Amino acid sequence: MEGCLDIFRNARDAIREAGARSALADVWHELGDSAQAIQQAWMALDVRNTHSDPQDRSGSHHNLSIYLQKTGRGTEAAKHWLAGFAYDLATGVDLQGSLQALPFHRQVATTRSEIFTVPPLASLLQDPEFSPLRQFLADRGEDIEALDVEIRAAIETASGPRTSDHS
Repeated sequence: MEGCLDIFRNARDAIREAGARSALADVWHELGDSAQAIQQAWMALDVRNTHSDPQDRSGSHHNLSIYLQKTGRGTEAAKHWLAGFAYDLATGVDLQGSLQALPFHRQVATTRSEIFTVPPLASLLQDPEFSPLRQFLADRGEDIEALDVEIRAAIETASGPRTSDHS
């Protein structure tokens, strides 16, 4: 994988480089090196935020959310899960993959005596880290409040009623 990464970097093929970094993140994750997995996932997301389609961005956010959750960074994980889900919802792709990750996130949080809480979309979009998502949604003319209502409804449908308004 690292050899492929070198080839793509030397060829200045950013899209394939991002794919190789994403694959390397998976390898590091499987080997139990979460720090390396997170680093590679961040690098892949950085490239995809400027060059790739929304589904690649979504995948990077979802993968990053899993790596972050496993390292006890649940608040960051929830933000990246939401970003990936917002891309999915806005583009009309099947939401089941995104929604199936919720039980994992909640289970890991529960083992730490925490609650996996998904922030409001408007709040997420104020964070400069998520400006590519904000721009994507603005370019599409998405109604942020309406999108957030759809997100909350999908979460409720997938997991049943929760005690928190934002979980």
